[in-house]
Amino acid sequence: MPKVMLISGCPRSGTTGFRTTLTQDTRLAIGLERYLRLSINKKLTPDLWERERFIDVQPNDTHVQPNHRSWGIANRAIDRVRDNYDTLDYIGDKLPRSANSFEVLAETLPDIKIIYLLRNPFDVAASYNKRARNENDKRWRPVTDYSVAVKQWNFDIRQAVNFLDQLDFHIVRYETIFQNFEEFENVYAFLGLEMNDGARSGWQDAHERSLSLEAQRSALTDEEKVHLCAYCNFANYRKLLKHGGFL
Repeated sequence: MPKVMLISGCPRSGTTGFRTTLTQDTRLAIGLERYLRLSINKKLTPDLWERERFIDVQPNDTHVQPNHRSWGIANRAIDRVRDNYDTLDYIGDKLPRSANSFEVLAETLPDIKIIYLLRNPFDVAASYNKRARNENDKRWRPVTDYSVAVKQWNFDIRQAVNFLDQLDFHIVRYETIFQNFEEFENVYAFLGLEMNDGARSGWQDAHERSLSLEAQRSALTDEEKVHLCAYCNFANYRKLLKHGGFL
């Protein structure tokens, strides 16, 4: 059986882009929120990573079902598991909000590798605002703005800090992972894998995308910045930066 990994982090912290990068490595099969609903409900169990279970998408597993617009992307990971399970090094999932399940994972799957995307709260909050204020974005509720971002960001990083000693975390800094190739190499060292052409190609593509995304960032108002400064738990943020070797 392949080893198990998760790409975790607060929503709007780059988990989707990071997953896209890693999927160019055929040794890895990473779902697209394959078990999001189970994760939120603290029902991540070891059997979910067996071949027959992973390819059997059940209604209560995820919102990414065959009629979802991202199904084509999600199904590639399922096909990879179906066709190459015995030769995979890792099977896993991209699960923002998986912090809900850290306690369950520590009890049932303590050897899981967790790549945790850490992004500063100001850019997370601005990204929440951007989606909340986009009238054409029907998948995001208008009330889920910067004020909700603070609460979810605080919860997520608190959970990560609480389980640093019980689960195997590798902290990835969103702001630099696609600018500094050495940081990406460290991810592979954490997984115990040698870099290959797929991994290098994935990073290069992500590096080029990140340059264009930089110009699209939204700004917070002064009032919103004050709110974040007042309510964000920067002590936990520093603990995660320190765990990742950034301080």
